[in-house]
Parts: sequence; C-alpha cells; structure tokens
Amino acid sequence: MSQPGQEREHQDRQVRRRMLAFVVVFGAALLAVLLRLVDLQLLRHDVLSGKAERQHLQALRLKPNRGRILDRQGRALALSIPAASVYAHTAVLGDGSEVAALLGKALDLAPAAVSEKLRVERSFVWIKRQVTPEEAARVRALNLPGIGMLEESRRFYPKRSLAGQVLGFVGIDGRGLEGIELRFDEYLRGRERTITVSRDATGRKLRLRDEDAADEGPGRGSDVVVTLDEAIQTFAEEALHEQVERTKARGGTVIVLDPGSGALLAMAQEPPFNPNTYKEAQASDWRNRAITDSYEPGSTFKVIGASTALHLGRVRLTELFFGEQGSYAVGGIVIHDQTPSSWLTFPQVIQKSSNIGTVKITQRLTPRQLYEAMRRFGFGAPTGVDLPGEVGGLLHPLAGWSSSSIGALAIGQEIGVTPLQLAVAYAAIANGGEVVQPHVLYEVRNGNDVVVATPRRAARRVLSPEASAQMRQVLEGAVTEGTGTAAAVPGYRIAGKTGTAQKADPALGTYAPGKYVASFVGFAPAESPRIVVLALLDEPRGTHYGGKIAAPVFRRLVEATLYYLRVPSSLSRRATVPEPVARRERRDGRGSGLAGPARRSTSAARQLVSSTLGSLFGEAFGEAAAKAADGASSTAPAGR
Repeated sequence: MSQPGQEREHQDRQVRRRMLAFVVVFGAALLAVLLRLVDLQLLRHDVLSGKAERQHLQALRLKPNRGRILDRQGRALALSIPAASVYAHTAVLGDGSEVAALLGKALDLAPAAVSEKLRVERSFVWIKRQVTPEEAARVRALNLPGIGMLEESRRFYPKRSLAGQVLGFVGIDGRGLEGIELRFDEYLRGRERTITVSRDATGRKLRLRDEDAADEGPGRGSDVVVTLDEAIQTFAEEALHEQVERTKARGGTVIVLDPGSGALLAMAQEPPFNPNTYKEAQASDWRNRAITDSYEPGSTFKVIGASTALHLGRVRLTELFFGEQGSYAVGGIVIHDQTPSSWLTFPQVIQKSSNIGTVKITQRLTPRQLYEAMRRFGFGAPTGVDLPGEVGGLLHPLAGWSSSSIGALAIGQEIGVTPLQLAVAYAAIANGGEVVQPHVLYEVRNGNDVVVATPRRAARRVLSPEASAQMRQVLEGAVTEGTGTAAAVPGYRIAGKTGTAQKADPALGTYAPGKYVASFVGFAPAESPRIVVLALLDEPRGTHYGGKIAAPVFRRLVEATLYYLRVPSSLSRRATVPEPVARRERRDGRGSGLAGPARRSTSAARQLVSSTLGSLFGEAFGEAAAKAADGASSTAPAGR
C-alpha cells in the first residue's frame, strides 16, 4: 500500500520541478524581452529611429538657380534653365548589370561606368546630372524600379560662343570656374536648398520634402549686369573672325573700351569658345588672352615715350629730327627704318612710324623719366580689371636696363604688354590724359531689383590735357596721311597707330623668324573720343603689317559701332576737346559716356544703319546691325 503512494508522490515532485523550470525559463525569456524592449524603446530609441529614417530618407543639397548675366542693355548672356538629374536607389534595383546596360544606352554612358556607380554602398546615388531633354525622355520610357529623376538647373549661354572667354563657365556643382562666372560667383550663386527624398518599401515611389521651403529670402542668385554690349561684341567677333580666316592667322584679339569710364564694351577672341560645351574644350581655349597673354607691342608703343616727352616739355611739335638715312646706333645696337628718311617733324615721326625718329624723341627723357612714365601708364602691373587671371606683363626694373634699353623700349621692344594694358594707355591719350581702371561690372541686382554692388573706379593723370590733345592730333595724322590710312572711316575723324612686331622665341632667346603680331590701336571720333579699339592678329600668314591687316578690322568695327551708337559724324559738329573724366562721370551719374544709346528707334535710323553697313560689308551684316540697333533701344532697362 505504501509503495504506490510513494510513487505518486515522486511523480508529483517531478511535475512541480518541471513547472518550476518552465516558469524560470519563461520568466527569464520574458525578462530578456522586457530588457530588450527597454533598450530599444528607451535607451536606443533616438539612434535606431535615426537609422530607420535614413534607410527611407535621403537629404540632398541642391544647387540654387544662378542669377543671370545681362549685357548693358539687359539682354541675357547667361541664364539657368531646368534640367533633370537621374538617380538610383541601389537597394531595390535587383540585377544591376541589366539596369546598367539600359541606363548606359539611354544616357550615352558606358555600362561599366554605370555598374560601378550602382555597386556603391549607399542607398542613393547620382547616375548622371543635368541630362538633356532627350536623355530624360529615354529614361522615363524605361520605367525602371528604383530609378528616378530630380529637377535641378543647368547653366545655358543662349549666344553660344559670344564673349565665351569673358563669361567663363560653371561646373556641375553650380560654382563659377572661369571668367565673369568665377569673378562674381558670390552674387550669382545664390543659396543652396536641402530636400529630403523618401521612398516606400518597394522603392518605386518618391516623395520630396523641401526643408528650406519656409525660409525667408529667395534662393536664386542675383543678376549681374555687365558693361559688354551684345551688338558691339557681335561686330567685334565677326570682323575679327573674317580677318583671321582671310590671313590664316593663329588667332586674334579685339577690345572695345569706353575711354571716359573704362567700361569694356566688347572683348573678342579667336579661336572662339562655347561655354555650353566647356567639357569638350581645353584650358587654352577658354583662356582670356586679352588679359593673360603678353607680347612685344612694337610700333603701337611709340606713343608712350613720345607723349611723355610732350608732357614734360622736352620736345615741340614743330621740331625736326634727322632720320640718319635709315640707320642709327644706340648703345651698340643698330636701329633701322624700313623707309630711309632725312629730316622729319615730330608728327611725321609718328605718322610714318620712324624707329630712328622715335628713339631720338625718347632720348630727350632720362631712363628714370621713361621708366616712371611707363609705370604711370600701367605697364608692368595688372590694370585691376574685374576679371580673373590677369597678368602684369613684363617691365624690367630700371637697375636691369642696358645702354640700349631706352632705344629698344622707345619702339616697343624689351617689354611685354597685354592687349588690355595697351588699350587703357590709349584711352588715357583719348580722354584728356587720365588712366582709368577698366571694368566689366555695371551693377548687381538682387531678386527685388535692388542694386547691391557697383564697380569701383580709379583714375590717375599721366598727361596734361594739352599734351594729350597734341598727341590726338598727331595720331589723327597717322590715319589721314601715315601708315594707318586703311583705318579711316568715311565721315569721321579717326586717330590711331599701326604696329608690326616680331614674336620673341624664349627657347632660342631671340626673335622667331616669320612670326609676327600685327596690330592697330586707335579711337573715334578723334575730336571727342567715344570708343578706343585695339585689333590684334597673331602670326598672320603672308602680309603681316598692322596697317594692312589689323587696320581694316578696326575700320569695320568702328564704323559699325559708331552707327549703332548713333554718334554724329565729325562733319556735322565742331571739333571739341574731350571733357575731363571727372566731369563726364558727374554728367552720366554712373561714370560712363556710354551708359546707354538713345532710347528712340525710327524706321529712318534703321534704314540708315542697314543700307550703309550693307553696302560696305554685305546685306546680311547690315541687316544684323540694324536689328541690333533696334534691340538696343527697345530692350534698354530704364535709367540706363
């Protein structure tokens, strides 16, 4: 009887032990779960929530819409347009190789390059930024899961290569890299936007949240208004291009400058550069040679020493200088004239471009006087133009001069100048004797059309008004009866100087045989200059004299520009001495005698421009000039 009872009691103990073990195990598991919940929900809530959100949300910084670059008449030279950018959510793509092949074909990319982007350990990757409308349409047609597009903005230059080297370009990140785009990037760039990209569990749908939507103030950059004039720039580029083609020159440069204020109205260059396709170009293509390259100017530099001698009273216009029958020794170096001569007056020396006569005039100065004059004119230092990359040229210190240096410098040798430096020096002769700082900035306007920045201008006197007036008279004679007759413009008094200089070869340490720079620099009208124009051809083939091939570029450009600006002919007004720069600045308010052409455009004026230029340069050119003149009147912003 006792044995069965003991067995039942043993079984009961076994059951109790098992239940106790189960309760202990269950309790431990429950405690572990509770502790895990406490860890996840309380201790690590913020960390895990952020991680979960990052799996579904991606914060992106999108570049803002850049401000426009406008010419002085308000015409757009650079603007931003909408452009789609293609991205991928890599976690939901599946077979990346098939997607890479399809995207590569649609976006004109190598499939291997697309595959490499898809293999990155990120949930969001850019495939291609700022695609063309055709590429965007092809991607949409594929309808690939995990592939989408966001709208950004793309920089667009509607005039293509017009003023390409001056405008510069913008990189994929929306920052200016060259030219005006770089110099005024702080105004043009604007404020970046942050957007949040979210996706559903399949990655097929996207929702965008603009984090900066409620921020005050516009994200778009400010507009930069420049002094360039689209019409004058077009005249300059067409005239230069045709002459480069005709002479088979290596390249060329043209500058149009307002001598009263230093405003750059045009800066043309051959070969041209299209900033829309900057990735296809090389660095040498987008370099602005008007400010980055220096050269020996040759005879165009003769006016510096000659005008300084007039200014200091070392010579008189009526003085005679013996031409030594074409050969003259200076410091052990023999200087020659192309045409031997005997006695020449001061004006004849410049007008006939006599090397010997110019050296004799300049020898009236001490080396220090000549050196200081060249420095005051701005040689050997940057002009301070508001464009990136400007160099200061080459002017040896006075201590490094040899016994022949004053003779070489008198005729434009042993010195390196940029085209802009020389144009600024001629502007000083044209405006009454003051060196003005060249500039391209007219004003900066923010989203509310408020001016937030204007250029600073500086001027310094280098010649007396009397000396500059005398030199203008001499340079006018160089066009009417000297080496610059090909620069003459019917109906206008023109002043200027030809130049033909051999190019130095640094490797040989001497001049390169057969390589020349042909140039002409002048201003118009001579009695009251409105524009200074420099025309330069680099290494022309065949005829290489500045009076033969550079002067015609000057003539064509000046004639078109004076008609466009409606400048009265010299025959219809009295000859006057130009107003001093300070007086002209007060008159115009903005310091530019070319703040804007007249605001009227009549059919008669249009016909005059079209018929006159058409008869000279062809019907197409005349019609283009007439349209440009119409545009200048109809699109000019108020108050300009």
